[in-house]
Amino acid sequence: MNNPEADRVVRPWGFVPTMGLFQALTFAYVSVMPGVFLKSIGASNSLVGLATLFYLPVALRFLVGASVDRHGTKRTWSLVCQLIQVFISALSGLLVLVGTPVSSVLICFGMAALIGAFLDLSTDGLFLVATPANRKAFFASLKVQAFRFGNAVAQGGYVMLVGVLASHFGGPKTGWGLVFLVHAVLLLLLGAWNFFAFPRLATDRPDHRPMPNPFAWYKKVFLDFVRQPDMLWVLAYLAVYRIGESLLAAMKVPFLLDAPAQGGLGLSLQQVGFINGVVALLMLVIGGLLGGIAVEKLGLKKTLVPGILLMNLPHLLFVYLSFRPSSWSVNLLGLEVPVVAQVILAIEALGYSLGFAPFIYMQILVSRGPARATLFALVAGITNLGWTLPGAGSGFLQELLGYGPFFIVITFLGLSSLALAPKIPAKRLEEEARQEEPAV
Repeated sequence: MNNPEADRVVRPWGFVPTMGLFQALTFAYVSVMPGVFLKSIGASNSLVGLATLFYLPVALRFLVGASVDRHGTKRTWSLVCQLIQVFISALSGLLVLVGTPVSSVLICFGMAALIGAFLDLSTDGLFLVATPANRKAFFASLKVQAFRFGNAVAQGGYVMLVGVLASHFGGPKTGWGLVFLVHAVLLLLLGAWNFFAFPRLATDRPDHRPMPNPFAWYKKVFLDFVRQPDMLWVLAYLAVYRIGESLLAAMKVPFLLDAPAQGGLGLSLQQVGFINGVVALLMLVIGGLLGGIAVEKLGLKKTLVPGILLMNLPHLLFVYLSFRPSSWSVNLLGLEVPVVAQVILAIEALGYSLGFAPFIYMQILVSRGPARATLFALVAGITNLGWTLPGAGSGFLQELLGYGPFFIVITFLGLSSLALAPKIPAKRLEEEARQEEPAV
């Protein structure tokens, strides 16, 4: 039963970091691990690209928002989903180790993605009601940093660990099975902590107020939005803004792992985990901070075009790397780190995070009015589709073109949003936002 006094003793430091960590690890399990897992066991790039679709339920999570709000507390939803994620992760590890068909593991990824939609909604909802208004921005930043750290653990540490285990215990499948079990144990420990740390709040209760049909409500909000001047241009811009990065993200690991005879770099899982996880994710953090400062100081209009260029021009470095692979490496704690590949991935990650700042700022600016929460969820869902669907076709395109031409094509596809930039009423959007929320 909820305790009305609980609001007085809420300690966000006790649960916000583990909240972000759990979400990051489960996010990586459905959005990053399927592609790396499939590629490391010899799957084609077309199948690796299709693995991007596992992110689809999470991208469209706003569709299940009404269920989370109206039935049970957000704390209960989050903890139950966390427990299910532990079970799914452990099951996938056991299925790999006993040698079941790969399709059974893919089903686990799909189940985790569906549960992840409910997990993210309920956990984010609990965060909103459990953190004090005057410190919400600070704890939101703390949660983001915890999420990024969790991503580094998954994309870097997990992949490196798979490589180490594979070399000692009979190949990548055994390595993945053991890592999925390690993942389950980490989730179990975080979930146990969250069970005791998540607050029981009087304000965390089901919303039983009369509510319109959610699909009719989303339709009304969406139609009201697109009927505004220039909003169709804005929506088209947001939908295609990350198309180049989406195609690159899906094929980056296959390029690093594929043998030179296939146009790749022939790196090991340990090397991929290091250069695509640790350093690259550090650049994401730095770029995110600098990008946020730039948008705040310069505004949307002055950062719109630079954001497109920063996000997409680094892709040309992959063209260079595909035609002129370098064997120059340095030894770090016994691991040969390819220097040129490391530098290029770091530059690409920095450019992406710098370019992402005006993109997310525009989503915030257009999500105004009395239905701003619903509108933001809709806009985010559409932009997430603009990420997920191109990634699903990336493997087919790469197999058709080869790596070098593929990287050239995705660079120009990413730069296509430059054609839409003049249609964006950046100055008007910022002025309307200032009028709606005047400075105090």
